[in-house]
Amino acid sequence: MNRLPSEQRSEQPRRRGAVTIIVLVLFAVTFTLAAVWAKRLLSERRGQVRAEERVQAEWLAEAGVRRAAARLSANADYDGEEWLIKGAELNRPQPASVQITVEPGGKPNQFRLIARARYPDKQPRVQATKTVAFSSPSTESQP
Repeated sequence: MNRLPSEQRSEQPRRRGAVTIIVLVLFAVTFTLAAVWAKRLLSERRGQVRAEERVQAEWLAEAGVRRAAARLSANADYDGEEWLIKGAELNRPQPASVQITVEPGGKPNQFRLIARARYPDKQPRVQATKTVAFSSPSTESQP
């Protein structure tokens, strides 16, 4: 059967409309997948930053107890401090703080050293605490 020219013309706009709808659906699917991918990428990046900050805080707490041990060895009256570290010293964008506390132990010259690190200092996203038992070198001379 032959179609009339008027029937052939009416099918062309329908085909164009169908192609347009298919293209729009493909764009919508593509943009949706791109948005999901971008959201996941940002979430993973935030998780990575938090992990880096957590490790940084753990190292700062370790440094805090070592600092306390050194200060206590040099000065028996040392009872702790708040140690503020500039971001530039850490090669990080923001500063950190470590609260160092020295508590007496059960025996003379024995102490409990506690370091609580916060990063960043003003609005801490991560904190780490390290506690160690420390025996101060005796200042008495031994025979």
